[in-house]
This record gives sequence, C-alpha cells and structure tokens, in this order.
Amino acid sequence: MDREEQKLIGACGLDCYLCPKFHSKDKDKCPGCKLIEMNAWCGIFQCCVLQKYLVTCADCEEYPCERLLPLPGQRFHKLRRPNLDRIKEIGIEFMLKEQKAKHSLLKYLLDNYDDGHSINFYCLVCNFMPVNLIEDAISEVKKMIANHQIDSSDLRLKIATLKSVIKRNSDYLPR
Repeated sequence: MDREEQKLIGACGLDCYLCPKFHSKDKDKCPGCKLIEMNAWCGIFQCCVLQKYLVTCADCEEYPCERLLPLPGQRFHKLRRPNLDRIKEIGIEFMLKEQKAKHSLLKYLLDNYDDGHSINFYCLVCNFMPVNLIEDAISEVKKMIANHQIDSSDLRLKIATLKSVIKRNSDYLPR
C-alpha cells in the first residue's frame, strides 16, 4: 500500500474516495484532506497531522476525543468513529484493502448508473451498506435489463430501478 492510497483516509477516519465532495463536478470539489495541504480549516487535521504528526486519530493517545463527535445533519461523519476503531484494530493498510471493494462498487455505480445527480446517494450506499447487498442490487437490475424488463438505453429508468432495489435495504442507510 503506497502513501498516496493511505492519504485517501482522512485524519478523522473518513474515506475520501467514498465522499460525494471528492467526486463532485462543482467548483467546491474536495480533493481530500491529506491529498493537498490546504486543510487549515479542519481542526481535526490540524490537531492530528500538523500538531501531533499522526496519520489518523486512531494513533492518538487521547482517542477518542470530543472533536470526533458527529456534527448535526452530517450523515457521513457517523463513520468517523467506526472507521477509526477499525484502523485501530487492523491498521490503515488492511482497512484500505477492505475499502477497495467499496471503491470499485462506487466507481461502477458512477460510471453506469449516474446522470450527475446520484453521487451523494451512491456514496451513502457504498459507505453504509454491506458490499454483498450492493452487488446483489446491481445483479438484480442487470437481470431485469437482460430479461428486457428495463431498456438498457434508458438511464433514468435504470437509475430509478437500482435506487428502488437498494432502498429495500434502507435499514443500513442513515436518515
């Protein structure tokens, strides 16, 4: 695992590749907190990386601290503690290996089932749902296309169908 791949995991434990801001086409696209050095705005990054010279908060003697509390209305921040706990348990290299399947699924979803308006939804799905359930949903839609229940050229219908299939497992998705 090279250092650039490790930089996909923020100091706070968030996986930059699974973040909608990382995939945004807008000018507010986030390049990832460790992929550039423009992170002065993030208190967690300042504390962990700039002051303590750590890779993630999981390496800190004070972990967990109040900086990691979820912010109201920010669903992705619920992942910080579980991700950091996983890093603490198995190490960042192994955690990233586990995440690669989710990275591949997100890339596939964005390449094949996105009209520019589904990034946030697919990032939520890949962050919170088990890989096998995402793969099952994709397989179900592929079968519907193969059986001509869905026109393969109708992107909107493909997206709506996939989202409907995924939402059957909405217990995994944060509200």
